[in-house]
Amino acid sequence: MSKLFEDLFETLVQESRYEKVDQLLTDEICRALEPYKETMSQSEYEQFRDILFYISHMAMKQSFEIGFKSAVAFMIDCMRMD
Repeated sequence: MSKLFEDLFETLVQESRYEKVDQLLTDEICRALEPYKETMSQSEYEQFRDILFYISHMAMKQSFEIGFKSAVAFMIDCMRMD
């Protein structure tokens, strides 16, 4: 991800409108991890949890960049039609 998109994403993700998505992802990760809570040590569980949160965050960043680039390309195509 380019620095421009990364900075823009990090700024926007702090806004309240992203709280719902963040809470949804947190709830899903916690729900997915629940069966493993009793079978792993606390340290293993925390490492596994942190990896899932990292993957989730990276997926959001990449999705943002793809969506942004797609929206700009669509707007350019629309302007060319006129």
